[in-house]
Amino acid sequence: MYVRRVQLSGGSTLIVSLPKEWVERVKLKKLDEVFLIPQHDNTLVIVPKKQQMEVGIVQVRDGETAAQVFREYVSWYLAGYELIKFQLQNAKPSIIQEVKEMIRRYLIGVEIVGESSVEVSTQVLPTHTNMPLKKALERMGSLTSSMQKEAVVALEDEDVELARSIVERDDEVDRFYHFIVRQLNIALSNHAILNMIEPPTKQSCLGYMLAAKSIERSADHAVLIAKSLLMSEKGSVRFPKKIIEFGVNANMIFENSLKSMLSLDSELANQVLDSVSKALSEFDQNYLYSAKNLNMNLVSRTTLESLKRIIEYSADISEIVVNLSVQKGKTRSDSL
Repeated sequence: MYVRRVQLSGGSTLIVSLPKEWVERVKLKKLDEVFLIPQHDNTLVIVPKKQQMEVGIVQVRDGETAAQVFREYVSWYLAGYELIKFQLQNAKPSIIQEVKEMIRRYLIGVEIVGESSVEVSTQVLPTHTNMPLKKALERMGSLTSSMQKEAVVALEDEDVELARSIVERDDEVDRFYHFIVRQLNIALSNHAILNMIEPPTKQSCLGYMLAAKSIERSADHAVLIAKSLLMSEKGSVRFPKKIIEFGVNANMIFENSLKSMLSLDSELANQVLDSVSKALSEFDQNYLYSAKNLNMNLVSRTTLESLKRIIEYSADISEIVVNLSVQKGKTRSDSL
């Protein structure tokens, strides 16, 4: 900690000097610019203006698979790097082509800005201003909700084409999930972006990460339901009406949990938690034995278990909302 006395300059301007050790560490020079970012708790954060773009390097070696290379690339992407390069070390050109396809399929805002036989450069566009966190969460949640609804419809109608489209849409949910995690990781080290989040605290970043993961896992369970139909023989699905009703209720609970998160409505979140308790009690009373009963067809068992998990993820989201609402209340009281 450094202590500085506030000085008066020019009769009206208050100034403080910067610690020499810090100035040398961040390589500040005369006339360089710094950002002064007011915080909700009345503190002030000083951030040196970035002079040079950080670069992430992915070494592509002979024998590595496209999946291995892509996983390493995603780690740089999620960490918030804007410029990420592939350096090719005797790797097959086909590997990079596969990786580029995976980037287009699973990640948002990545452009190829340079390519040669030994290096490929990609740049991640700063999309946090065009697509704020809550907008990305809203789109991700809307996609997931529609997948849940249509998974139950596909089962009821034995609509194989609809089931296939649900499986394909999971890639889009994954793209939003990766984008949201990247934005939250950047916010943890960038106070300007952190201030765009409500409430603007590092604890809220963790909450939103957990909420995004719950939405992503809910989409995965909609896919499981759709895949169970695709793997069954046509005409073999005997789907009780009560399970359809349970699916409609599960989706309603999920949508309400999303609404509570997007508005940080703790009252609605608590209502969702009450609905979850009621729905899980109904599952135990009416479906638990049936779900474990081997005489029940595989599609019905898979659907019941997945709907139960969707309800449980909705509870996780609602609990996060209650916690974030407390953080929101604290930031408001601190600013009064």
